[in-house]
Order: sequence, then C-alpha cells, then structure tokens
Amino acid sequence: MAQVDVGWGNELFIRGEGANLRWHRGIAMENIEADIWQWCSERLEEDLICKFLINDFTWSAGENIAIRHGQKSVMQPTF
Repeated sequence: MAQVDVGWGNELFIRGEGANLRWHRGIAMENIEADIWQWCSERLEEDLICKFLINDFTWSAGENIAIRHGQKSVMQPTF
C-alpha cells in the first residue's frame, strides 16, 4: 500500500522486479481511499524491489523499495 495524494485525476503505478512487476511498464494501483493506494499480487512468493510512479511517468524520489516476502507495508512516497 501507498499513502500519497497524487492529485485529482492522476493514478499511482508500481514498477519493479518480483511478483510479475517489471521496470519498463507499471501496473496501476487501486485507489481505495482519497490518499490510499493498494496493489495485491497472488504471486508474492519472493522478495520484491519496487518504486512508485504518478501516471506511470513521474518516478517517486529516493531509492528503490525492498519488500520482504509476506510483509505488508504502507509506504509514503514523495515526488
């Protein structure tokens, strides 16, 4: 999950490696509250590395995020 306000009409995407993520094309996250976005995968059998993007174009600031297998996380990316 990510907690971030991406602005009206924008979407949050996730890219990375592991659990069917790719670095060259993002997957749209589901907006479940005004500033809460979630992405779920049934293929979380391994650790993953990821980063968030607004509209699959603008990368979040900072280093890539590492999430361990089985861990639930709420990230607060900045742009």
